[in-house]
Amino acid sequence: MENQVDNKTEKKTLSPFVQEQIDFTEKRAKFLELKMGVLKRNPKCSVIIVDNFYNNPMDTRNYILTQNFEVKGNYPGKRTRSYANNELKETIQKYVGPFSGKITEFPLDKDAYNGAFQYTTSRDRSWIHIDGFNNWAGVCFLTPDAPISSGTGFYRFCDGTTSMEDQQITKSKEETDKYSQDMTKWELIDSVGNIFNRLVLFNSKNFHMSMDYFGDDKYNGRLFQVFFFSTEM
Repeated sequence: MENQVDNKTEKKTLSPFVQEQIDFTEKRAKFLELKMGVLKRNPKCSVIIVDNFYNNPMDTRNYILTQNFEVKGNYPGKRTRSYANNELKETIQKYVGPFSGKITEFPLDKDAYNGAFQYTTSRDRSWIHIDGFNNWAGVCFLTPDAPISSGTGFYRFCDGTTSMEDQQITKSKEETDKYSQDMTKWELIDSVGNIFNRLVLFNSKNFHMSMDYFGDDKYNGRLFQVFFFSTEM
């Protein structure tokens, strides 16, 4: 009986460090188990790169630079109204279809963010995030000879979280939100370079961020078009 009492007492008096290690090990085991389940259920492509997206990229760029960038929101820089249309939807459908089925939501409303053009400058600052509603996002780079490093990056949080699914498993939303601009808490695991007229389509539930802003206005800054849409899978 004495041994049983001693064992119980020992469990109650574990040091905070030991208990922290036990909690982390249990959390990590659950994380890995559920992560494998996600991969087995949902092995779709997470990044698609389309070079030479527009047939007339300089004409597109020059026209957009004459438009008003008056839309402000919870993002760095400024945006135009939406320029989304069915032709763009059908074109993008050809790329995502083999991996994720039909596009189910592709907002065409002029007040929507989908299809808007945006620019940022060296004065702006981005943060690591995931998108709330859409499951795909897209960026078409439209600045000639931009720094390659000013593309799109994908990140892993210090606890191993890389996506919304992971975030739900590790219950780390509060922390990933809190440290969204603290790069010491994140590891860059992949990136796509900023190449003129390159379209990058990616799973918007993976943690991502626009990288390395430059310039001081819409003419020499980071000009791009954004897409936010959802698919069957």
